[in-house]
Amino acid sequence: MRFGKVFWAFLWLGCISFGGPAAHVGYFHRRFVVRLGWLDEATYARLLALTQFLPGPASSQLGFAIGRPRGGLAGRGAAFPGSPLPAFLTLVLAALSPPLPPAARPAIFRSRKKNPKTGPITKFPPKIW
Repeated sequence: MRFGKVFWAFLWLGCISFGGPAAHVGYFHRRFVVRLGWLDEATYARLLALTQFLPGPASSQLGFAIGRPRGGLAGRGAAFPGSPLPAFLTLVLAALSPPLPPAARPAIFRSRKKNPKTGPITKFPPKIW
């Protein structure tokens, strides 16, 4: 039962939170400390300090750390896929979608002028290293 609660709480945050790891830390605090009361301020501060000290993505590590006291090892496992799942599914759907027709593409990609040596001429010259 706790696995589901932890998963849905993190899934909800994954659907509504934007801004990267620094913003996620704030979202986590508001959701799990202020609104749900899963952690007190001191525990959250200790977990945040630990995740800032460790190498790697702090917001993912903080999610693991918040999920564990609530649901044990299963809660920690539920926190990981819940948060990034909406972004992952959006990217998969975008990758599997058909390409835009030429008229719907941005103007920079619709250039009709052709240079026989380089292909379509765009607003930005190619980088020469």
